[in-house]
Amino acid sequence: MQFDAQCIACLIQRQYRLTGAEPNDPTALAFMKDVLQIMLNAPDGVSAPWCVPHFAKAFEKYYGVSDPYAQIKQTANARALAMLPRVRAVVESADDPLKMALKFSRTGNYLDFAVLDAAKIDRELDDAIAATPDQPLNEAEYAHFADDLSRARTALILCDNAGEIVFDRVLAEQLRRTFPALRILCAVRGGNAQNDATREDALAAGMDSIAEILDNGSCIPATELARKAGTTKAANVVLLGALSRALGFPTDVWNRVIAARVPEKYLDVNLEAFKLGASFSAE
Repeated sequence: MQFDAQCIACLIQRQYRLTGAEPNDPTALAFMKDVLQIMLNAPDGVSAPWCVPHFAKAFEKYYGVSDPYAQIKQTANARALAMLPRVRAVVESADDPLKMALKFSRTGNYLDFAVLDAAKIDRELDDAIAATPDQPLNEAEYAHFADDLSRARTALILCDNAGEIVFDRVLAEQLRRTFPALRILCAVRGGNAQNDATREDALAAGMDSIAEILDNGSCIPATELARKAGTTKAANVVLLGALSRALGFPTDVWNRVIAARVPEKYLDVNLEAFKLGASFSAE
């Protein structure tokens, strides 16, 4: 999803809330000016994930905090874990516990402290949980999903936010009970990116008792940079470019390796993806 006016307004408001919303604070003013400059510098065609690591670096510069969402994530996890016994009871008493777990996993997407303020979540999440059992689920899609799982060896859960990951745990529990031989993987961020779930959040949610936890090794917006290079299919090459700075080989060596492995018609895109990954890592 690319920037639109509403997305820009939302991003600015999120960063402003992190400052404590003190309009006359000179530090907050300086930080918000940096936020605006980052957005002005954003390449055409990218979306919010491109900006997030830059916002975090600016926040650390002015406030000395490397993860401005740490407390927000802890609150979200605690809030969701407090609801876990109630959610489990509803799921386990359902005629089809897996289907009910899917519904709750979907409801958990509402628990986004980066978008909604805590007061709004406190007011509305309880109602959303209560309403979840009666929410519809596409029966045909669910039947296909269950059939795929019955033949699968591995299921990968792509986790989104802290807090929400607790509801993904409920889903993982039912996957384990319904398909005991299934290998369940839980993928999280490899670095801090707003309130996205990291390995620390997965452990806090108890996901490690049901699934293998994987992280992507970085908070780099690889998909966004690959899109800028010409195709999202080059995201892995973006990550290779970011890694290359730690390995120490000259750029021309990497370029020759890429040229030897990539068909000529895709070479320019992949070289650009590598360059963007290396540049982002250097910032």
